[in-house]
Amino acid sequence: MVPDLFSGELPELNIGTVNGNSCDLNLEKAVTDVANDSGYSSVCNGRFSGGHITRHFGDPTENIHAIQLELTQHCYMDEESGEYDRQTAAKLQETLQLMLAAFLGNADRKNG
Repeated sequence: MVPDLFSGELPELNIGTVNGNSCDLNLEKAVTDVANDSGYSSVCNGRFSGGHITRHFGDPTENIHAIQLELTQHCYMDEESGEYDRQTAAKLQETLQLMLAAFLGNADRKNG
């Protein structure tokens, strides 16, 4: 059994930008706005503010933007059985597509 890393329940969508250091703040806002409107619980720079890749490679001053996204398993699977749940995952897929479109759309405006 894996020990609990913390007490309580994680938000379903955990976005990390190393507290705004790995990504332009307009891109961060575009992605978090979609997450906040998705019907999922979400947080930006909460318990997961960005892992090694986000911290190491994200450099908005060089126009390299990195966002980490941690998802809770119940957004796409039955946690008890460990089985992937297509119906549950379909909503998540839609949300992820919207988040990516928001990121890319704002990146294009920033670079255009």
